[in-house]
Amino acid sequence: MKKMEAAYLEKPGKIVVRRIPIPSIEENEVLVRVARCGVCMTDVHMYKGSFPVKMPVILGHEFSGTIEKVGEKVTSYANLTGQIPIKVGDRVSAIPIINCGLCPACLRGKSNLCESVQAIGGAGEIVNNGAFAQYIKLPARVLYKLPDNLSYIAGAFIEVTACCLHGIDLSRIKEGDSVLLIGAGMVGLLLLELVKFQGPSQIIVSEGISERRKLAKARGADFVIDPMRTDPVNEVKEITSGQGADVVIEAVGSPQTTEQAIQMAKKGGIVNIFGVADIKAFSQIKPFDIYFRELTVVGTYAVTLDTFNRAAKLLASGRLGIDYLLTEELPLHELKKAIEMMKKKKGLKKQIVMVKE
Repeated sequence: MKKMEAAYLEKPGKIVVRRIPIPSIEENEVLVRVARCGVCMTDVHMYKGSFPVKMPVILGHEFSGTIEKVGEKVTSYANLTGQIPIKVGDRVSAIPIINCGLCPACLRGKSNLCESVQAIGGAGEIVNNGAFAQYIKLPARVLYKLPDNLSYIAGAFIEVTACCLHGIDLSRIKEGDSVLLIGAGMVGLLLLELVKFQGPSQIIVSEGISERRKLAKARGADFVIDPMRTDPVNEVKEITSGQGADVVIEAVGSPQTTEQAIQMAKKGGIVNIFGVADIKAFSQIKPFDIYFRELTVVGTYAVTLDTFNRAAKLLASGRLGIDYLLTEELPLHELKKAIEMMKKKKGLKKQIVMVKE
């Protein structure tokens, strides 16, 4: 029996690379040889134990690869690429959620909120093995055929770009709005790139790491704030003539920045809690502030079929600059190192590069 390497999260803080049999597929499944898999802050939370998951489990949900084997009843791509034939050798990515398609959420187009959703290597109530492995088996209906001009690197960026597009949709940014981004890590910078397409009057970024502030400024932020040296709430009020920002997107995932996000929004503004906080974290928010200032507070979870499709097309168009966001490429045996670097906020996006067995 042929074997492959797979990185298992065995318990919080412990990742072990094992040699295991290459998974066999059912009649409606496809076997994909993984080329790239991005490391996400969700992986960090699961690694730390701050997002509960049944272990051992293979993480990894931002991936691209090549179809190695096709099940007997698999004939074509479905939800994402459209009804075109699936064949061995196709270059693909996949939406990392398996939804039922029948519950009220699915029927409203909210596949990410499916009542029986299964996550592929990511955060969810049910988590299937992910793509930090040389091979992964998947239901054919979650696959997306990569455009010919999209590299494996960019293919592994589709999921995180789709998450950010989902966040942009929920933020309802209008042309001329002032937009505040709290956090300029990889996701914050990707959000910045997408915010620019919305025609804001000004983009403000609050970020505690100097290198990231410089990047944000270079990539189009009108104002950057160091929250370690000044009160960011007062600074935002000063920049916006005492009004606050029309839209605030919190992309850090901490109780403190969540509290700040509420305070920095304009009357009638929108606050999007995009960052992933620890599951047991609490923020102290005054309900009266939300009521009296008529704030809209939303969360952003995962991706939808629509945003995944749009993200792939946007990346293929070449309009979205992502090359600078990938700062490390590491082999599977260094997954623990990659996650630790993310945890310590060293660099930006890391991708695990798979080597053929």
